[in-house]
Amino acid sequence: MSIIILFLIVFLLSSIISGNNSTLILGPLRSSGIMGRNYSTLFVFLFILIGFILEGNKMLLSLNYITGVEIIPFYIFLSSLIIFFIFTLLSYPLSAGMVFTGAIIGFSLYSRSLKLSTIFIFISWILSFAMSIILGYIIYNKISKRRKKSIGSRVTMIFLMSSSAFLSYTFGANTLGFLYAIDPNTYNFIAIILGIFFGTFFLNTFTYYNVKRSIVRLNRERAVVSQISSSIVVEIFTQLHMPVSITQGVMGSIIGTGFSKGYVEINLKRVNQLILSWAITPLFSAFMVMVMIMISPIL
Repeated sequence: MSIIILFLIVFLLSSIISGNNSTLILGPLRSSGIMGRNYSTLFVFLFILIGFILEGNKMLLSLNYITGVEIIPFYIFLSSLIIFFIFTLLSYPLSAGMVFTGAIIGFSLYSRSLKLSTIFIFISWILSFAMSIILGYIIYNKISKRRKKSIGSRVTMIFLMSSSAFLSYTFGANTLGFLYAIDPNTYNFIAIILGIFFGTFFLNTFTYYNVKRSIVRLNRERAVVSQISSSIVVEIFTQLHMPVSITQGVMGSIIGTGFSKGYVEINLKRVNQLILSWAITPLFSAFMVMVMIMISPIL
């Protein structure tokens, strides 16, 4: 497969994923008025880049949980790109880690190399979501009870900027690190960095506003708590070389803040739809890869 074609596909994947996930981070920064559009975008871009460069290599061991053979990256990249295009057009939150994992599972099933240890990745998804809910609930409760500063205070500004930086960092380390792990080489490293820049600055999706409108009323405090909680959880699993979802972590944390005021604040119908989509995503991704292999002359 041509290096140029793979380079372009990885660049597009990195761009779409970066644009989609950075919106979750940029939303609270921009709506708060703390930072302008250009400065907040540059801020998020730099921390995503730092996370990818410093800790992205920790995800190189993640494929060892799934398969024992060398995969053909083209199938993983192309099928993932198609799925991301579809879901991005629908402005629907999507987990990159689940898409990639599902695609690798599909390849492993076809080549009969799927490892039993794949179950640990599924467990990590459940645990990360549950941990995010619990952390979101605990932290938001403590903040709500001790709230003394005004919303526009310097303390709030520092917390929001810090949580945004941490979430950006963990996104670069885990999600984009997993993308790099699928086919680690210099060309893809450069393609991902270029994609981070292009996606963060030029691809505008509505994931944050979709979450804000549909799950729970999202104020600045809840935004900060969701970012801190999900960042802690994702960083923990990054150290374990587990590909978990930034989107799932943020959603879980937001749900946790909603539980602190009683579940009546939460749009349970929307939450159920998200959970269903997360269950279907890896299955759909695996099926697409297997179909592509069967109709392709590459193998």
